[in-house]
Amino acid sequence: MMIIPADGLAVTVPGQPSGCEELVTVELVGEAGGLVHARMYGTGRSEFAVYRSVFDEPWGFDYEYAELPGRPRELIWIDSGMMTAHIGSRRWALTPGRALWIPAGVPSEVVPNVASTGFCLQFAAGRPQFDPAVPTLFAVSPLARELLLALGRSGLADAGAGAMVGLLLSELEVLPDAGTDLPMPTEERALAIARGLLADPADPRTLAAWAASVFGSEKTVARAFLDQCGMTFGTWRTMARLFASMPLLMTDLPVTAVAARVGYASPGSYIDAFRRHLGSTPGELRNGDRHR
Repeated sequence: MMIIPADGLAVTVPGQPSGCEELVTVELVGEAGGLVHARMYGTGRSEFAVYRSVFDEPWGFDYEYAELPGRPRELIWIDSGMMTAHIGSRRWALTPGRALWIPAGVPSEVVPNVASTGFCLQFAAGRPQFDPAVPTLFAVSPLARELLLALGRSGLADAGAGAMVGLLLSELEVLPDAGTDLPMPTEERALAIARGLLADPADPRTLAAWAASVFGSEKTVARAFLDQCGMTFGTWRTMARLFASMPLLMTDLPVTAVAARVGYASPGSYIDAFRRHLGSTPGELRNGDRHR
């Protein structure tokens, strides 16, 4: 996928005059040539800039992507739907109630898996004194959500906006990556298998069959997943299936259909795996999005 801004995205760069507000039309071009339209609204201030992106359609879950060059320090927050952040060999599932900090200069790409609304808060260098050195996932409290929404509106004085940013950052709570972070192997054959499973998470082939399909040994592939992803192939496949199910939960598909589509023989086993690895049920994730 490529992002093609129609009018430029200067509004996303900190340093705009106070009260600057702009609507940018963006065309997102997919492999098949189809266009997905996003509406971007931005408000620039002296120390930060915030913009809101409304995606009418998804890009899909898996595709060949090119990381965008590193940008200023930014906090990505999803208010509805789901997006996936690609940073190096790692992927984060961003759902309502979660925000991802991306350090300055880190190549990344964030794409919608379903129709989504997201916010990006970018900071000028050195301001504020909040700068995790690595991508970090945070919980967004109800107060933090209201502050993010308010920061995206025009008419705020710089002093008031700065105080709101400080309060917002104090409200963020670090979340563990487990369940929302899907690391990708880097070994060529293991990576081909991982991409195959992301394209079709319901594929029932065993590790031996997968290894044979890429002309590798079962032992070599198993070691690659364990060493490079920190988990066994079986656990990685479970996480990939749960990861792939999240966008489906944002639709009207019954949980039974979602479970079958990602490879579970019964909804009960899917719900148990979801609760065990993600700490909630599919219904709780679905209802959490719809109540926003």
